[in-house]
Amino acid sequence: AIHQDMAFFLGEEQLFYYPPWEVRSTDMFSFQADDSLRRMEILGHLSRKKIAVFVLPLQALMQRVLPVQAWFDYMETIALGDICDRDQLVEKLIAGGYKRVSLVEGKGEFGVRGSVLDIFPTAAENPLRLEFLGDELESIRIFSPASQRSAGELCDFTLFPAGEIIFTAAVKQLAVVNIRRRANELELSSLIKNRLVEAVAADGDAGWARAEGRR
Repeated sequence: AIHQDMAFFLGEEQLFYYPPWEVRSTDMFSFQADDSLRRMEILGHLSRKKIAVFVLPLQALMQRVLPVQAWFDYMETIALGDICDRDQLVEKLIAGGYKRVSLVEGKGEFGVRGSVLDIFPTAAENPLRLEFLGDELESIRIFSPASQRSAGELCDFTLFPAGEIIFTAAVKQLAVVNIRRRANELELSSLIKNRLVEAVAADGDAGWARAEGRR
């Protein structure tokens, strides 16, 4: 209600609602992808230090977020002329919670077609099309998620995480070990234990989303 009232007077452009984690289901695989992306979008705006108004419920204010150092370690400005190993960039996107799809239409998604990499950064208004010549970034184009047509060009953009955990190889390995240990302590079934391990070992937040889809 407060967010709606403020939006009436201030407009939506610089007003952001930060949603809390909420338990909406008794299913441990229930994943709030939209809320998670919204939180990461807002953290992206905060890290830019631009003037904005943020509305947070008390519950959200008390919940943990990605450590600041991990956030800034992941954050990267990508510019025209950069020499970039595309395979390493894909690995970074997956580790940062981006979901690989055939057609990029929503925030937190990316796709690869030959020398072209499409990505929808969490804090961007539209997705971006990166074209490479070998390992050199030759162009960055804004495109419409509906028509997939180009709508402008950029010189650079900042890449933020799309997931609330940076799933590096070391983090995945540690998580799998801890999940197996805790699952054995709780005497969970092999089916649930394997689904938990698969969700983490796959690619972090996107893995949770797939686990949710197979309920």
